[in-house]
Amino acid sequence: MIREDNLDNKWAVRNTALGLVAGAGGIPWRVDEMPGEVDCFVGLDATRDPKTGQFLGASANVVLADGTVFVSKTQSLQSGETFDEDAIIDILKDVNREFVRAEGDSPSNIVIHRDGRVFEDVDTIVEPFDEIGIEIDIVDVRKSGAPRAAILQNGDFQIDHKGQLFIAQNDEFGFLTTTGRPEFDESDGLGTPRALRVVRRAGDTPMQTLLEQVYWLSESHIGSDQGSTRLPITTYYADKCAESAREGYLINGELIRGVPYV
Repeated sequence: MIREDNLDNKWAVRNTALGLVAGAGGIPWRVDEMPGEVDCFVGLDATRDPKTGQFLGASANVVLADGTVFVSKTQSLQSGETFDEDAIIDILKDVNREFVRAEGDSPSNIVIHRDGRVFEDVDTIVEPFDEIGIEIDIVDVRKSGAPRAAILQNGDFQIDHKGQLFIAQNDEFGFLTTTGRPEFDESDGLGTPRALRVVRRAGDTPMQTLLEQVYWLSESHIGSDQGSTRLPITTYYADKCAESAREGYLINGELIRGVPYV
């Protein structure tokens, strides 16, 4: 928000302008070349209502391969922070239908980002799409449980540049820094960057490609021009969508175009 006391703050002015662009349905930038053969991403998130203790179900955010937000949707209440497999399949069918409507053909590869751990039966989710030739990758994107990243210089640990990848030898998981230099350094007092842990649950896409995709999606937030969201916009916007639904601003089950919740 622009106020009298921040009129000379270029970040406030720019971010307010970007928020207006987003609210009007605009996309100020895109990813030029997304790694891999992905056609679209689906971010899934669950959010508990603090007043009732119930959980909002499958809140989904669909992002095209160039980082453009395609559609979002919130499902009905679930009994816990675990999505029902049928609910996820229904969401993916909605994604396929809307993709065909917009692009004229089905996506050949969909990458699902789950905020936190995947507890669902991934084989049950993938099976219906194997039958129609759509490849599905499913990965956890975990905020906690990953080490901090730093570089040793002159005997001291210093903040490293963002975009560092660390891949397990079995290629089933890896770590990624989406914050760090040049966004901030030691003078900001923020400490060394907290990495994300990305774990494969289904699919054959190389882990390096999956990590690179997460990185570029963390750089695709349309509401700020000076920093990443740490999380990819797939799960970050799914959380925002769920929060807006919980507060009564979105209709349950409605397909939402654009990003009115940013």
